[in-house]
Amino acid sequence: MLMGQIRAVTHGGSGCPGIDFKAIFKQLDQNNDGRLTSDAIPASQRNTLLRLDTIQDGAITLVGTKRLRR
Repeated sequence: MLMGQIRAVTHGGSGCPGIDFKAIFKQLDQNNDGRLTSDAIPASQRNTLLRLDTIQDGAITLVGTKRLRR
């Protein structure tokens, strides 16, 4: 369910105020470092989620998703 919402946003959505990024991070951030890197993201969703990498450092963060929640 959550991954489907992210897929919709990264394929042309304009904001995603209804997506609970905290829940996504809780589910995927196994080492609790606040970053989702490619090793923390299921292979089938890796390319989709890394499109949310706002500073192009190979990871997404909750801070980086703030622009999407507007």
